[in-house]
Amino acid sequence: MTIDRRAAHAAALAILAAPLLWAAPSLAQGSHPATAQGATAGYHAAMEKMNREMAAEAPSGNADRDFASMMAKHHQAAIDMARVELEHGRDPEMRKVAEEVIQKQQQEISHLRTLAVPAAREVRSTRPAAPTQAAPSSNKLVE
Repeated sequence: MTIDRRAAHAAALAILAAPLLWAAPSLAQGSHPATAQGATAGYHAAMEKMNREMAAEAPSGNADRDFASMMAKHHQAAIDMARVELEHGRDPEMRKVAEEVIQKQQQEISHLRTLAVPAAREVRSTRPAAPTQAAPSSNKLVE
């Protein structure tokens, strides 16, 4: 299988850039992580931790492995943000959502880690198998 390194790098960069683009409007409005307090500080800390961990990991060249690793970090950031909601939030519905996020994201991380371990599963390919060439046949009957 040939790995398109450009595509893998582009995907990794897109994953890394998304949180920065999301945070840009709040930074432009004067809410800087260094001066943030309470829940806002917690949300920014979760995003910054995710960004640091993602940036520190060099792409492996294996799009599947990189996707699983980056998504696990992304899901961990969601868990961290949900914990901030549980610490600071007061709305019972939002707190319930935060609890559900924690449970579901932990399951996703576990699933991604299982898939990322090649020895723990048979490598499955969604690509059709290459046609095999049949051995030349003999029209002679075997006696």
